[in-house]
Amino acid sequence: MWVPKILEGLNGYDPTGNFFEEFSLVAAGAVLSARFSPASSPISRRESLFARVSGLSAISFGIVDIYDMPGLLPWIPKWIPPSQMFWAYATTIGFFLAATAILSGIMAPLASRLLTAEIVGFEILVWIPKLIAGPHDHFNWAGNAICVAIAVAVWAVSDSICRIAKGAATHTESVTEISTSA
Repeated sequence: MWVPKILEGLNGYDPTGNFFEEFSLVAAGAVLSARFSPASSPISRRESLFARVSGLSAISFGIVDIYDMPGLLPWIPKWIPPSQMFWAYATTIGFFLAATAILSGIMAPLASRLLTAEIVGFEILVWIPKLIAGPHDHFNWAGNAICVAIAVAVWAVSDSICRIAKGAATHTESVTEISTSA
């Protein structure tokens, strides 16, 4: 649905951002599909690739923040110190750092967990208060549903990244023990 709008170049970056919201769900679905496939299957061996590709969504989320910084500021609660501008920059930088770590594999488990916390933070600090303030506004319900879906998707990918990293660390320790004892 979003691809034709992206190709038309309509409405600036918004269609691309919306595409990557849905892409994050597809990437998580691919990760889960690989996770629950038989261990010897070709899709199972691609779980790490699917998890890394999900980092593209975090890049998109950061670009959306930059592209629409004036529109982003009113969404940030004023009561959170030190300022709305600080949190706008901090979350944008957080998206880019998480994407870099996930795509490169360097500190990916930590970055994926922090990305999950960032999305859950948006739900708790932005979307739930908006829903409470305007329970009859369809936009608030849709925003909550999308944010929760993205949070669950990022959490599933994060769990995969952490499990894969733990398995790799265990394998490396086993190889090191075998080579030192020989």
